[in-house]
Amino acid sequence: NELKPPVFFKEKDNFTRQIRLWNLQKTERVLTIINEGETEIKKSPELSKAIVGNIVLRLTAAASK
Repeated sequence: NELKPPVFFKEKDNFTRQIRLWNLQKTERVLTIINEGETEIKKSPELSKAIVGNIVLRLTAAASK
């Protein structure tokens, strides 16, 4: 199961560590956050910067759990 394109050799160890931090539940949560944010931005594009900031905070919180 090789990735295409392959991970740069200097980044393989870091990439592997990061992948092990993410299980299916966390990944699904992150996708939900991103999809909700996209919907909010489409409804209120004038608030896009604030919405993106909120998304980043929510993603950071989700990643640290």
